[in-house]
Amino acid sequence: MKKLALLLVALSLFGMDRGLMSKLGIQEKGVYVIDFFASWCHSCQKELPLLNAMDSVQIIGVDVDENMDDGKAFVKKLGLKFKVIYDPKGEIVSKFDPPGIPALYIIKDGEVVHSIIGARPHIDKDLAKILKELR
Repeated sequence: MKKLALLLVALSLFGMDRGLMSKLGIQEKGVYVIDFFASWCHSCQKELPLLNAMDSVQIIGVDVDENMDDGKAFVKKLGLKFKVIYDPKGEIVSKFDPPGIPALYIIKDGEVVHSIIGARPHIDKDLAKILKELR
């Protein structure tokens, strides 16, 4: 938990670097949700359909499957509507270094302002509440 707090402080104080923002498709202004997931993650399998139904925020999924074909098949099976970036080498996830997945980060104006690590049975409701507080 201490490591996560330090990461949030570092990303918040200095903001996300422009290269990472560009890779994720994040603009300097606005609210975004970055969700790290994998096909083998049972909690991700339950949460992703809930996130997929949300249209009040721009969600960017980052699939961390080592086999990109597995990740693509999983995304297709779920019919995800939001943008998904495949990160088989862990280049993006290593910048955030979550202690596990699912891992969700809320970005506002280029800075991480909140995170949700681990499974949440009502991730859509939890996220909607956080987003309402941010606006």
